[in-house]
Amino acid sequence: MLQILTLNTWKCDGEYEKRMEIILFELKKINCTIIALQECFATTDYSYHTAKWLADGLNMDYFFYPSRQKERMMKNINYDSFSGLAILSKLPIVSKYVIYLPSCPEDTERLSIAITVQLKKTYVTVANLHLTHLQNGGQLRNNQFKTLLANSSIQDKNGIKIYCGDFNCEIESDELAEFVSPPFNLKDTYILGGGTKPCFTCPIREDVPDEMRKKIDHILVAPLNNVYPKIRNTKIELNKKNEAHQIYASDHFGVSCTIEV
Repeated sequence: MLQILTLNTWKCDGEYEKRMEIILFELKKINCTIIALQECFATTDYSYHTAKWLADGLNMDYFFYPSRQKERMMKNINYDSFSGLAILSKLPIVSKYVIYLPSCPEDTERLSIAITVQLKKTYVTVANLHLTHLQNGGQLRNNQFKTLLANSSIQDKNGIKIYCGDFNCEIESDELAEFVSPPFNLKDTYILGGGTKPCFTCPIREDVPDEMRKKIDHILVAPLNNVYPKIRNTKIELNKKNEAHQIYASDHFGVSCTIEV
């Protein structure tokens, strides 16, 4: 079995250390095999390094790719920093990939990273992505995901392919509609695994009615030889405030599932 979680970790603020402690505490309880992280804060000198700190605390291997470099404010100090992507894995990482995606002047340097692991005799490739946040970026999100799906380096027909991350749109959106139909036939593991509604991952603010909140973070699976792996234990994670600090771990909730391999 393969337990996968996707989580947007962004909280570059005065509560950074507390939030990292909360995320680490929760991730230890969830005990996933693979964790895909978006908006991984890291200073250019790596004195702050979200992915490494969590991987060390969880005793996991990891692949981090720095991107979107600029100055970001934390604790009233401007840090030259990255908002990168990372994948943490309990299994040895067989291969690593970086796939550059289309971008635009208003939202530059979008990319995806992926890893391949082996479980028993099955290869599993997990791609982690963060599509554009632009409100009018539906066509760009479509093009970005299509570019990832067309990338030859991760198209191993003999293995399971998982696509997860912050899509910045709902699974029912127009920009994702073609990918849940032939020839892609992707399925949302949350739905496959019997996940219930209401389900949302953003925003986390309680003053926003549930019907205004959206599930924009997904774990999608492609069929292997026209068969989908069995999915169970689909959950929305890190969706409660930490009792000690009375804050959420991040400004997104996570999504997890178990894939039978």
